[in-house]
Amino acid sequence: MSLNWNLSKIANKNTVCFRADSNGEQELTGLTHALIWATIAVDLGEITAKNVDEWKFRLNCIGLVYDDKTWAEITREDIAKHIGLSTNVISRTRKQFIAKMAKALEREVSDSIRREAVAA
Repeated sequence: MSLNWNLSKIANKNTVCFRADSNGEQELTGLTHALIWATIAVDLGEITAKNVDEWKFRLNCIGLVYDDKTWAEITREDIAKHIGLSTNVISRTRKQFIAKMAKALEREVSDSIRREAVAA
């Protein structure tokens, strides 16, 4: 299934979501691109005024589980500027998201132990 996204409901979308490339053509900012694809990782299909804090929580959680601090570097303000972004991702509850993260953490720890054993 393809990831479909819509930016039309974002306030100031032309300045928040786009920048001019070297040829003067409009392209998505790196942040907007990252948030679009993050909808899959955080299991939230849209950014709303009510779920900005949940977005921040889930991005930080992903950063901790996968030891990737770039997720936590996305600020609450960055997320709030993108209120109105929507995708065709099915939103999951926090409980479902935490269950997914628990499985991911278990996998990451098991892989780490296997790598240690091979290196020994």
